[in-house]
Amino acid sequence: MSILIFSVPGDSHPIVISHALDSLGIEHQRIFLTNLPQRAELSYALTQAGAALSVRGATEPGTELRRDVRTVWFRRVGAAMMGNAAHPQDREYAVTAWIDVLASARLSFLAASCFCINDPKLQRSADNKAYQLNAAREAGLRVPDTLITNSEADALSFIESNRQSGRRTVAKPFSPMLWYTAAETHAASAEVVSPDEVKASNLRASPAIFQALVEKDYEVRVTVMGRTLIASRHEIPPELRGEIVDFRLVPDWSRLRVSPVDVPPALRPRILEMMSALGLVFGSMDFVVGADGAWTFLEVNEQGNFLWQEHYSPETPIVDAFCRFLASGTSDFEYAPADRGRLRLSRLRETLDLGSRIAEEKAANVGLEKGVGVSEED
Repeated sequence: MSILIFSVPGDSHPIVISHALDSLGIEHQRIFLTNLPQRAELSYALTQAGAALSVRGATEPGTELRRDVRTVWFRRVGAAMMGNAAHPQDREYAVTAWIDVLASARLSFLAASCFCINDPKLQRSADNKAYQLNAAREAGLRVPDTLITNSEADALSFIESNRQSGRRTVAKPFSPMLWYTAAETHAASAEVVSPDEVKASNLRASPAIFQALVEKDYEVRVTVMGRTLIASRHEIPPELRGEIVDFRLVPDWSRLRVSPVDVPPALRPRILEMMSALGLVFGSMDFVVGADGAWTFLEVNEQGNFLWQEHYSPETPIVDAFCRFLASGTSDFEYAPADRGRLRLSRLRETLDLGSRIAEEKAANVGLEKGVGVSEED
């Protein structure tokens, strides 16, 4: 049995998990689609006897995909980086071809009955914020009042309604975005928004998500692996709560005071019901917990980061659980520490120079990420 990991150069998660799988003696491979087409070739052969996928020059280590893949982790699928591989006048055709080919490559693993983390057919719908909130609400989870609009009048009315109820309003992007200047990088995130800011924006051209801000005591990240839920609580430092509502913008995460927390028994079946409705077997869910102890669902990232939960809270067994989830090959996975002891992130990092590995991968692939990317989501 082999595990296949779709990755991009320099992503810390596959590097660490690959190192952990090596320590367990579990066969696996990583694949960089960013090597296509400039440094790699892809072939998908289909006969009456079955299908076979070959990607030469894009796997780490080795040059040929194993044929006994049973589990596929679509960590970061990446994109075919066209660069100068096609003449400008041929680019439109080449882009169309790559969109179809990359979709075929991902879906081939479903056709082969591999255990996919997650189902590539459902990724786009599962990532949709409104779809998530509806699924959460229908599963019985509490969700914040939400408005998605490009109407200035509707946004202002929503903000005023929240104000009259004693609540502030936040604006959220649909997906992570970065803007670069010579001096700094600005990340789009959830921010408290005022009527004047709405009026000053070009909302009609670019719709936004508006939500009633849920005042919180702390936040929770729940990582779902099959039927296993591993949760960590964290708090924005008190002196930053007035200016930051998204914990990811806290400059020093060691100040978040991350610690394990139990998911309330009544919420566990609701969370699993929501994940099932979205077609996800893995995901990182964010909740806020108010003074009354009520958990409010915010969002789920179907390939969210999770190493930080153990990095800042070493007693959280998330690396061990995830490796055994990959090896289990089942959506019914329930984590139980192995008799020989659990894998620990701190010990893995003693034998892995993560910073050097990240730098080496990025250096070996410099230039590819600067080419024009083509993925099936384009």
